Amino acid sequence: MARWTMTLAAAVLAAATAVANAQTAVPVPTGEVTVEDLERSAKRGDVEAQYALGVLQLERRNGDEAERWLLAAAQRRHPKGQLALAGMYADRAIANKRGGHVAPFDASNAYYWLLVAEHLSTAEADRAEARRIRDRLVPQLPPELTAQIESSIKPVLKQLDAGKNGE
Repeated sequence: MARWTMTLAAAVLAAATAVANAQTAVPVPTGEVTVEDLERSAKRGDVEAQYALGVLQLERRNGDEAERWLLAAAQRRHPKGQLALAGMYADRAIANKRGGHVAPFDASNAYYWLLVAEHLSTAEADRAEARRIRDRLVPQLPPELTAQIESSIKPVLKQLDAGKNGE
């Protein structure tokens, strides 16, 4: 396996570009980090490494690995991870549109993670990005699917709020 060397700053800047079109500043630690270093950290549960690795794999067009790491970061409440995952699902749903309908699995996942990201994010830029992706995706979805997802996510958001407030 080829050893790729990159700086963590480059990975995070790539992530910022992919997720927020580089419109917000991203504070980044400096120093060289290899992909293998990121993988080790990600496997140990480092959410920032999971996010950076997911974005790197997304940039490399390695969808399965991107989904693996972005999902790990999203499940650990990483807002940009949630947005990147939702954006990946939305792009895939729209790209795989057949017979006038988006791919339901990807569309459902995209909408779910957009709602979670918008609900949990404390940064207005992240909420705005979630709305931008949602505005592109929702017109492509059957209204009954959006209603079903919105209804089923209410208890999830309530549970997330309880965890956020230490209840």
